Amino acid sequence: MKSHLALAVAGALSLMACDSKAQANDKELRLGVANYLDKKGELCLDLTEWPLSISPANMEMKNAAPDTIVAKMETLTALGLTAEAPGGDDPKDTRPFKPDVVVKRYVLTDAGKKLYREKEVTVKDYRSKTSKQVKEGDLCYAQKKLDKVIAWTKPIKTGEWLWVHVTYSYKVGPVAAWARNPTLSAAFPDIAENLRLAGTEQKVYLKLGKQGWDEYDIGFD
Repeated sequence: MKSHLALAVAGALSLMACDSKAQANDKELRLGVANYLDKKGELCLDLTEWPLSISPANMEMKNAAPDTIVAKMETLTALGLTAEAPGGDDPKDTRPFKPDVVVKRYVLTDAGKKLYREKEVTVKDYRSKTSKQVKEGDLCYAQKKLDKVIAWTKPIKTGEWLWVHVTYSYKVGPVAAWARNPTLSAAFPDIAENLRLAGTEQKVYLKLGKQGWDEYDIGFD
């Protein structure tokens, strides 16, 4: 009798736990936004392909703006984070969209490799509705963390998903010293912009999954 009662109580507690995760309240949405920022809130330079190839078109655009790819690479090279490598055809480069002609390449130096962060990311093909895991890396300088959840919309049911639009603000963890170098400001204006936006209102869609609220990725829904 006691064992049946214990099972019934355990089952009820399990259902209550699931129900609590389904609630669009401050606690559960804070967990959802914090999880989203932990996964996708790393602040990086958005340079994910190494060696990085420079095409003739890139060279022509060199003086068009202070943040062209050539200017970015020259800045990183001046800081000792990248170095020039010979151009020409590279048989090891099997990327489908690589330049037909490569004027020069840039590689990470030992100092640059210490800043390089590589992780597995999911790449989705929306036509075939398939996905695959690939390794992608970048030079990263800080991490967004949840500051506070400000507001959220009434949860809406779309198909099998329950989703909500959350307004929040983030704070930035320790910023790497190299990213504060003033010579980077013109070449990488996003650094200053990402730091400026800390504490301001941001928005994210969350959907309800088995583990609670998490980023709403349209995926193949």
